[in-house]
Amino acid sequence: TRGPRAQAVLLSVYAIVSGGVAVLGVLNVVAFLARVRRFEIGVRLAIGGSSTGVALLVAKQGIVASTIGVVIGLVLTPLAHKGLEATAAGVGQPTMSHLAVVAVIGIVAGACASLVPAIRSARENPGNILRRE
Repeated sequence: TRGPRAQAVLLSVYAIVSGGVAVLGVLNVVAFLARVRRFEIGVRLAIGGSSTGVALLVAKQGIVASTIGVVIGLVLTPLAHKGLEATAAGVGQPTMSHLAVVAVIGIVAGACASLVPAIRSARENPGNILRRE
């Protein structure tokens, strides 16, 4: 109720919180997928695969997932803009530069979120993994 500045601050806080939730979601999905593929990772490490290769294998899943999410978001942007334009006054047309920045931030955030499970998977002891499975 204080004006445009308060609305901008509120929207910024909302964007940061929602971005953090999205990063945590990608991190959890990649960690789950790495846990499901634990036996495969253990075999790769046991037969001489490099830990860097295992980390890249796991990180690639997060990068692909975040890239697919960004593409879907870019495709749905015009529809979301129409809905926002109908409910809020003074909403401008999204520019290509804004969309490009948001896309890059989304992909980089997904890549950063997938690094934690990738490094954790690469540091596992293959003997312990194979013994558990």
